[in-house]
Amino acid sequence: MSNSNRVLLDKNVARNFLSALAKRALTIPLTRDEQVAFELLNGETLKGKRIFIVAATDNVIEPLEEKYPDVRDFRDRIEIIVPTHYWRRWSRRLQRVGFTREDARVLGISTFGTDEEGSFLGVQEFLTFDKPLVTLFEIANEQIKQKLEAMRRNLEPPYDDAELPEVRLLGRE
Repeated sequence: MSNSNRVLLDKNVARNFLSALAKRALTIPLTRDEQVAFELLNGETLKGKRIFIVAATDNVIEPLEEKYPDVRDFRDRIEIIVPTHYWRRWSRRLQRVGFTREDARVLGISTFGTDEEGSFLGVQEFLTFDKPLVTLFEIANEQIKQKLEAMRRNLEPPYDDAELPEVRLLGRE
């Protein structure tokens, strides 16, 4: 499996980026999160990295593509991460740690997700504006690592190589 650097954006990063594009076209001032998302996706930070979103985020963005060319450009730059066999099991275990169902699912796919070709397992970074998610991930990190290690012991390759992503809070650093 490929070892290129992969990044998963949460829905709010994508939403803030698209909002920034619309506001810039209308010369409306950007919020701080919109500015951060805009600079992130247009700056050097993600150059050379594969950028992913979950299918549910793409489903919200796709209808806008026909009306707004910038949305089409954005969708051309990103890929949809596809869940693998064990992502649901891992998501349930993350819920038991205290994550909401939605947060557990996106964290689950960040560990047990791939592209359409199945060329990798998981992403190296998950970027979000969700402070409670990041805080819980940091507080429960040892417990999460132990749960993943216990799960990995019973998995066949390549799933036994699953690793946690780095979970990064944007805009509040």
